[in-house]
Amino acid sequence: MTSPAQQMQFSAAPPERLLRSAIRRMRPYIASDPGFMEQNARGIVADLRQTFPDLAPPEAPLGDAARIFSKAGLLKLGTFVGPEKIADIRAHFADKTVVYENENRDYVGEGPVDAAPANTFVANHGIRDILTCPHLVDIANDPAILSIVRGYLGFEPIIDTYSVWHSYAGRGIPGSPQTLHRDKDCFRFCKLFVYLSDVDEESGPHVYLPNSHRPDRFAELYRASTN
Repeated sequence: MTSPAQQMQFSAAPPERLLRSAIRRMRPYIASDPGFMEQNARGIVADLRQTFPDLAPPEAPLGDAARIFSKAGLLKLGTFVGPEKIADIRAHFADKTVVYENENRDYVGEGPVDAAPANTFVANHGIRDILTCPHLVDIANDPAILSIVRGYLGFEPIIDTYSVWHSYAGRGIPGSPQTLHRDKDCFRFCKLFVYLSDVDEESGPHVYLPNSHRPDRFAELYRASTN
């Protein structure tokens, strides 16, 4: 069973993929201190606001959605993408070639979604197929979505990554993207996830720890963790 998902990351050429893999493996050693991350993030944001004053939104209370998002670190949007659009997106990707990755996110080949080798944990679609997919870019640029993101980040958002992938459940010990982990894509960012198939406890549920986006709370969770 596969559980395709859509995120507003894409498959790179093999040399680029190797570089990205090396960077991912080094991240815990060079940027794992929440205090360090927070200090640098504040400095970058301050510099951006001083250099580009237009990015700073007017002082106003956040809307309910942005306020909930800021407090918990996640926000459930419900079925804001209708079944017709989901069907169009699935049809677009049905016959596309994907890049297979194992539990360590290493490249293990390419081919159809339903012909993935047994050691495949994730299959990624290429950026060209993603950007030519119907509805996807419109969803990412939906005014309501951008309004929430703008309120959360504190200035005008920039979409820097699109990703569409399939996650294979029940293939032994869960791999890297299927276990609890902390994303370190940037100093200040958020992600929009859209399920393209039903997700339940058997097909790999999406789990998020509320408040884990806050450096102080993340440090508490980390210290309390036994694994």
